[in-house]
Amino acid sequence: MPRVKVTVKGRDRVNKRLRQTVTAMRRGGRAGARESAERLRALMVEFAPIDTGALVASIRVQEGAKGLVYKVGPGAEIVYAEFVEFGTSNMAAQPYVRPAVEMERSKVGKTIGAAIRAEL
Repeated sequence: MPRVKVTVKGRDRVNKRLRQTVTAMRRGGRAGARESAERLRALMVEFAPIDTGALVASIRVQEGAKGLVYKVGPGAEIVYAEFVEFGTSNMAAQPYVRPAVEMERSKVGKTIGAAIRAEL
């Protein structure tokens, strides 16, 4: 069988560009996820009922693993946050998390995609 010799020119340049692309995608993904998390926090603050202001003041964004996961919501010091959201036998529900999530849900993918495109 005849042998064929293939020489690839510019392989190092292609590998470098691929690494740059992956880095840019990660950076864009983190930026887009952060933007969406901040928008979600703002919606929760807007929808949350205000009595003492402690619940609203506790709503924050917490960065998770590698900046790709964000936790948004009231801090652990506000033990009654769940009761406000879902109500109790003595108090009607005053949802602020679920409406905010519903409003942001359809925008997350577009936000992250736009941030990735901007980085590329």
